Amino acid sequence: MSYYKQLFPPVPQCRSEMEIRNLFERHMKALLDQKSTMINEIVEWENNLIRQIQENVTNQKALVEQYCKYQLNSLRTTCQEFLDTALIYEQNKNREEVRQLIERCHSLKMELGVFDYPEQPIPFIKIQKEKRPADVKQDVSITHKSN
Repeated sequence: MSYYKQLFPPVPQCRSEMEIRNLFERHMKALLDQKSTMINEIVEWENNLIRQIQENVTNQKALVEQYCKYQLNSLRTTCQEFLDTALIYEQNKNREEVRQLIERCHSLKMELGVFDYPEQPIPFIKIQKEKRPADVKQDVSITHKSN
């Protein structure tokens, strides 16, 4: 049963009433079809935006992993260099050089980076209400007034 028929139950009608009801029923069906199409478009827009965000998240996580791996390798290399140097200083009983080397270890700073949040325009979807032609309403009311 159509939406229109639910609003206006069938009653015995003349031919013109039936034609008018059928025309309005088609208009209502067209509106409901348009609503469905528009909702599908909104969902498609939503899914596309979510997909873009998820791709960015995946890329940024991969970069964090890559930067961390690089920094860890660099830190391991630096650590081994410091250990080798410390061993030489210890063997030479050079306590001051060992102390300075340990101070340098304390002053090392390792960071992966910092986050930046660049502004990105998001094209939000927004429905614009279609203006109804005023003359349709006026024509109907003029017809009723003249009768």
